[in-house]
Amino acid sequence: LSQFYSMVERDPTLMQMMKRDAMTVFAPTNRAFQSFTGNLNVLYHVLPEWVPLDRLDYRLETLANRAVVYITRRKVPTAPYYEVFVNNALILDLRAANHSYRSETNKQQALYIIDDVLVSIPTFGDSDKLGVDGMRVDTWELLLLSHTIYFSFPRARPLRKQVTQQQQESLYRGSGFHTFFLPVEQSFKPRSSLTRLDRVGLEGHIIRNRVLFTACAPYNEPLETLAFGENVKVTITFVTYGTGRDARVYVMSRTALPNARLASGTVIAQIVKANLPVSNGVVHLINRPLVVVDNKIAQALQDDEDGIFSKFYDLIADYGPDFFTALQSGNGPKTLLVPDKTAVSRIQESKYLNDHKKMMEVFRMHLIQESLPIDRIRRSNTGMIGHYATAAPNMFVYFDLQQNKQSHESIVTVEGGGVNATVLLPDITTIDGYIHVIDRVLGLPHMNVREKLETDPMLNLSYELGMLNRFNDQLNKTTRRYTFFVPRDQAWLNWFTKRSSRRLDVFLQHPDKVRTVMERHLIIADRVFRMSDLKSMTPETLILPTTSNSAPLRLRVRLEDRRFFIKWKEGGNWITVFRHDIECTNGIIHVLDEPLMLDSDIPDAASSAAGGHISTSSSTSRASALFVLVAFMRHMLAIRQ
Repeated sequence: LSQFYSMVERDPTLMQMMKRDAMTVFAPTNRAFQSFTGNLNVLYHVLPEWVPLDRLDYRLETLANRAVVYITRRKVPTAPYYEVFVNNALILDLRAANHSYRSETNKQQALYIIDDVLVSIPTFGDSDKLGVDGMRVDTWELLLLSHTIYFSFPRARPLRKQVTQQQQESLYRGSGFHTFFLPVEQSFKPRSSLTRLDRVGLEGHIIRNRVLFTACAPYNEPLETLAFGENVKVTITFVTYGTGRDARVYVMSRTALPNARLASGTVIAQIVKANLPVSNGVVHLINRPLVVVDNKIAQALQDDEDGIFSKFYDLIADYGPDFFTALQSGNGPKTLLVPDKTAVSRIQESKYLNDHKKMMEVFRMHLIQESLPIDRIRRSNTGMIGHYATAAPNMFVYFDLQQNKQSHESIVTVEGGGVNATVLLPDITTIDGYIHVIDRVLGLPHMNVREKLETDPMLNLSYELGMLNRFNDQLNKTTRRYTFFVPRDQAWLNWFTKRSSRRLDVFLQHPDKVRTVMERHLIIADRVFRMSDLKSMTPETLILPTTSNSAPLRLRVRLEDRRFFIKWKEGGNWITVFRHDIECTNGIIHVLDEPLMLDSDIPDAASSAAGGHISTSSSTSRASALFVLVAFMRHMLAIRQ
């Protein structure tokens, strides 16, 4: 605390008060000063009375001309106690905070060690030059003074002008304790959306009756604004993006039941200057208006300088400008999946970057040519995986609902071109559709065939069957190129359900037969075969090499309504290719709706009643695990039906 104490020593009057009077001091650690830039107001860290921990009230006046600090108590999810914050600073070591001190005149005093410096308004300058009551500035006065030399704020004049024209100054004045989000212009390029902020739009920037600093705000929780009533409902949600020095705080407004001037949907803005305490709450400056949907998708990418979209936009500009031109000129609703900055950074060394044809396919795979909000995906994905055509010819993306193992919350994942991504920020609304921010670049594989088989949620049974007789071991090799036709879990279960004389448990008792069936699905060559390649081949050339011990695979392929179907020579029916062209670093996977199997591949259940045995202990344990997995799969299938 030496840095803070040295500043206290520079104020002789305060030193005398500390010796004789009751008081409470919030003292920042030396580490807190390392990231602090500006002039410290020592008096803003001192209360003119003794306030023990259990009496720290919601709003307390300091020695800095009675400017207030706000106290927030936040429950720790994994512990039976609360964290206590002063503005944006956390009180450290609550046990020590309960200790009471005495002045030389025996007056009680309290010392709270905090992890951040308390920033006051104004941050510098002489208060008597401001024309207001010292440090007790409310939000409207802050807007009025933002252009003066005493505030280093970006341009707030357009907002102030709009508030005045709408005669809504009272929203920012006087009593009450709210959280205000003030859109400011960081450049001299005006935003037309500011002029569309009517009373409801302005109210949609104010969280009522809660003073929320970024360190202790409830993240990912929709919070009611002043514009929350019968006719319109606007909520604001705090979200974080990035880690460490790159961590940034965003807010997302969601409008439901829109009026004539406002469209329903979600708008995201970055907090560019946070945690400005005022007499009627706290102010956060944001880089664009909330509530108002004013951009098309292409413009949103272009305008997001150094934001969440910026690296993907740069990637398009460098490797696929034609895609951006098409995005600008295209008509009709659309949905764009935008990989975040971290995702784009991961592929900077990719061998595909200089392959123009491949990169255009990758970009088009992120574009769905229909309006697709997350709520629609969730509704349509109840009990099944939803697939949607992309702008890439005959390419689909597949949405699924998963459960976060830590928070147990439902999350949306999307798979395309062999890459599985999680939706980080959904439903960013534009004039022509939606943007969903995801954590991977689709279509640029980062897993080999075995890794993809092991991690894909609909290929569990195929992976486990391949483990029975070490079939999967070969799928790690980088010297081979694999084309793997993989039945999805439901395909295996359906095949056995339709054949009462053929049982999956009997199949599992014969690892050698399991391996024979799996080998039939695996093409090994010096190249991979995409479904479009197979479609273009003649029946005479569609004889594909499998393993050395298995007969070649003979197929017929047809394309209908952007879906591929295959007919296996030995089988009689056309099989749907449920997902195709799942790229891996050493091959490609096509997911089938039915396994390439004959009844003769499996012993009759009756003749095997006393029959086959598992040859090794590892196979026995693997088969036992498979029995459990199959039972679980059947249970889930029954629920979905």
